[in-house]
Amino acid sequence: MQDLNDKITGGTLPAAEWNEVPSELQNVIEKTGQTLSALDLDQLGKAIAVYASGADFYVDSGAVNAYVLSGVGSKQTPPAYFNGMKIRFIPTSTNTGASTVNVATLGAKALKRADGTDLLTTDLQAGIPVQFQYDTGSGSFLRNGESLQDSTETIKGKMAIATLAEVIAGVVSNEAVVPSTLLSGLDFSLGANGYIVFPDWAGNLIIQWGTFIIGDIFAGTTTSAKTFPKAFASSVYSLQLTGEDLGGNTNAVFYGKTITTTSFKVIMNEWSSNVQNMKLHWFAVGK
Repeated sequence: MQDLNDKITGGTLPAAEWNEVPSELQNVIEKTGQTLSALDLDQLGKAIAVYASGADFYVDSGAVNAYVLSGVGSKQTPPAYFNGMKIRFIPTSTNTGASTVNVATLGAKALKRADGTDLLTTDLQAGIPVQFQYDTGSGSFLRNGESLQDSTETIKGKMAIATLAEVIAGVVSNEAVVPSTLLSGLDFSLGANGYIVFPDWAGNLIIQWGTFIIGDIFAGTTTSAKTFPKAFASSVYSLQLTGEDLGGNTNAVFYGKTITTTSFKVIMNEWSSNVQNMKLHWFAVGK
């Protein structure tokens, strides 16, 4: 369509030049699938609505890593790439690495992740809609986060952050667990005497262990109290005692008694010089 400014001479406009105006409007209407009708004076508005809501959707006819996009139906496509230009399409093939796109024969451009890096294998998956936005600075199309689908075990996409309650429940399968949630409640002290407190999502189970020389704690008696490195919050499920003979024959027997959340007593059936060099290992589980 030519510029009609200052074209009117003597109060008239040549028919050929005037016809360009309705022809332009007619083309916009008809190429959105409408049939011209004198009974509908909103057809131009409807055509504008069609372009506004779907002009950025294209059909892919390309190959792996080289996507070729065409406009849908008779709708017009942009005459050139421009900053912010959006494209939406459904890939016909899954990419295997860095990829390009050629939109409406305007020339091949690189498809990039949102951070500007090359696409990775399966970033585009056959049959899964995607959306990109043109960036004149880099001369490439950047992945638009609006197009990311929900993630599954087989589809890469967007994912919400799971709350601690959701992690503990263990039901949700489409949310991510961040380190702070994963490690919530975790506590440990490693060594010959130590403990591990499992995270909140594992029920805060506590495992403790320790070792000592018999002669160092009994000193001629048959009962001695030991304090847990970490106090249990509510219960002690199990306490195991194991003797290790470091020399000398003995028939000593050990067992636990008066087990609380903070300590336990070790009972020995006899005291003799033969047992004072023995090691006693203990292991406790609770929460």
